[in-house]
Amino acid sequence: MGIAYLSTLSALAGSVVGGLTSGVATWLSQRAQARESQLAREMARPDDLYREFIAARRHTVKPL
Repeated sequence: MGIAYLSTLSALAGSVVGGLTSGVATWLSQRAQARESQLAREMARPDDLYREFIAARRHTVKPL
């Protein structure tokens, strides 16, 4: 009976480790995607501000 229990516990432990590994990998992937998305937004922000500045400036300066 001892060997049967050992085999069962080994199978359960392997399932738990595999599930945890999968969960951690998914979490890390989601975290990396969120960081990449945030960085892209931060990099686009100065471009948007400059575009707004040029548009506002265009309305205030009279053409020659």
